Amino acid sequence: MNDATEFAHAMGLVKAQLERIEGFEPAELSDFKRIITSQLESISRIYVFVFSLSEQSDLLSQWRGYAGGGGFAVEFEWERLKRVAGRQGFLLGRCLYRTDQKEAVVKQMLKVAQEVYWRCVRQGAGREHVAGELWKRFVQDFVRVSPLLKHYSFHEEREWRLVSRPTNMDAPEVDYREGHSMLVPYFKLSLEDGSGGMPVSGVVVGPCPHPELSQNSVVNFVQKSANFKQLSARCSQIPYREW
Repeated sequence: MNDATEFAHAMGLVKAQLERIEGFEPAELSDFKRIITSQLESISRIYVFVFSLSEQSDLLSQWRGYAGGGGFAVEFEWERLKRVAGRQGFLLGRCLYRTDQKEAVVKQMLKVAQEVYWRCVRQGAGREHVAGELWKRFVQDFVRVSPLLKHYSFHEEREWRLVSRPTNMDAPEVDYREGHSMLVPYFKLSLEDGSGGMPVSGVVVGPCPHPELSQNSVVNFVQKSANFKQLSARCSQIPYREW
C-alpha cells in the first residue's frame, strides 16, 4: 500500500488519542509517546498490499473513477473470498468512515500497547526491549488496520478491503507492473478455492456503447471457463455515457 495520505489520516488519529491517554506518570507518558511516535514515523519500512472492494456493485462515481467508458464490476461470495484470501495471510475488513468508530478502534489498540508497556516496565525491561514489544504488538497491527480507517468523504463507496500481513518485497508472490510514472509492486493473490472454482458470483457490465454485446461476451466466457460456475452477468442501470 503506497497511499501516503491514507496512512497520514490513520496516524493523525493515533496522535490525537495519544494526547488524551490516561494512567501514566508524566515521565512514563513522555517515554511511551516518544516510542510510539518514533515507530509510526518509521512505518515506511513495512509493506502491506491492499485489494479494494465495495458493497456498491453499480455506483456512478466508481464507473467514472475506474472504468473509463467500459469495464466490469466483479462480484464475490463473501465467505469463500474470506477463506481463500485468509489462507494467503489476508485480512478482510469493512472500512470505517465515522470518526467515533475510528477513534474507538485506535483507542483499543493503544490500550493494548499501554498494557504491553506496563508489563515490560514491571519486568524491568530495557528501553530497546520495550520498543521491540510495542513494534510487534502495536505497529504491526496498526499497519493492517490503518487501511480500513478512511476519511468520511469516501463513505459513499462503502468499501471493504483485503489487507495482507506485512510482506517482504522479495517474496515470491510480489511482482511489478507498469504504472503511469513508475513500476508498481503488486501481490499475486490466488482466487482458486481448492475445488477448481473461484469465489466469483457475478459480473456487472459497466456503461458502454454496446452493453448487450458486452454482456453476451461475458456469458460466453463464463460458459467456456470451468472456474466460474453459476456466475450471473447483468448490465449496469446507470445512464452514464463517456463516448
